[in-house]
Amino acid sequence: MIWRVARVVALGAALGAALHATACAGARTIDPLAPARDHRIGRAVLSLAWTAPIHARGSHTAQEFAAPAIAREGRVELVVVGSHGGTLRALRERDGRVAWRRSIGSTSAQALIHRARVYLGTDDGALVALDAWNGTELWRHATSGAILQAPVLSGSLLHVATDADQVITVELGSGKRLWQHGRETPDEFSLRGHAGIATDGERVFCGFSDGQLVALSAQTGAVLWERSLAGTERRFVDVDATPLLAHGALYAASSTGGLYALDPADGTIRWQTAISGVTGLAADADALYVAAAETGLHAIATDGQVLWRQGLSGAGDPSPPVVHGDLLFVTTAARGLFVVARKSGELFDAFDPGTGISASPVLVGDRLYLHSNGGQLYAMSIAAP
Repeated sequence: MIWRVARVVALGAALGAALHATACAGARTIDPLAPARDHRIGRAVLSLAWTAPIHARGSHTAQEFAAPAIAREGRVELVVVGSHGGTLRALRERDGRVAWRRSIGSTSAQALIHRARVYLGTDDGALVALDAWNGTELWRHATSGAILQAPVLSGSLLHVATDADQVITVELGSGKRLWQHGRETPDEFSLRGHAGIATDGERVFCGFSDGQLVALSAQTGAVLWERSLAGTERRFVDVDATPLLAHGALYAASSTGGLYALDPADGTIRWQTAISGVTGLAADADALYVAAAETGLHAIATDGQVLWRQGLSGAGDPSPPVVHGDLLFVTTAARGLFVVARKSGELFDAFDPGTGISASPVLVGDRLYLHSNGGQLYAMSIAAP
């Protein structure tokens, strides 16, 4: 029998009203599709530092996918975040006040910040470089398709994937295109979203809407190998979760084909497990953590065995999980943030601003940043559970 308990989380007067957190947790199981049970929330670990508006909302609340990024120079730190409103903002980390703003177009991706520059893709396919300290635009490169994930750096090269099933590589300093690789996007039966890129410096790994996972030369874009992750399915086979290099393996998933561990050298499949609808991956030294749309958050051993599952019933699509010490943080489109124990999946805390949180959580030290679907940015402090 499934039951729920609501808990009011008081996070300070800056919220203006009490914040309601609803939580549920799954039983330990080796079957990722077995029903989960709900449990009471454990120990609180969150406290509000400040909140700031990012994008004013009307009566309709769209999902905001743009996670914040942190620029740091000496003791100065800025939180840089875009939105569907089209304005990129840099906020002072200590109090959330605006340092600068720049109109660049609707944004769903997180920025990459490197050596005082902000590199960011927009929903209309522009790859933009800006000065991190004043927002001055340095260069802009047009691509085809929305850029939904952060660019990835390897040496002096910047790699980005678009939802038109294109991988594009440019020079970091100038934005000049060096190469691109593309695949045919299926005419139907594909999902919104697109995987980002993983790289080991020499190879670029990316998934596509037709269920293919491809390894490319980072320098030339030449295809080194490709592998279908679609299994026996013919539709909704998108590889939308960004591949992950960990434990000497390459982890990747297609929406209906399940989760795979592959050899990054040649794409040989080491194991596969039937977790459908994977939305994000994370890892530590001991395990792989997998977020899935229907079955919640999973901890997977390096041999593919499921260690535990946290069901997150009715919470909506989850973000890629984030590992922080003994805790895991995951946001959900309908019910906001969940904080669980890394080793057991026990639920410690939860926070729902009332609109859900589709953007991935961002942690820097003991500070947590959340960009809600209501267009608010929350900065929170994390205490040991």
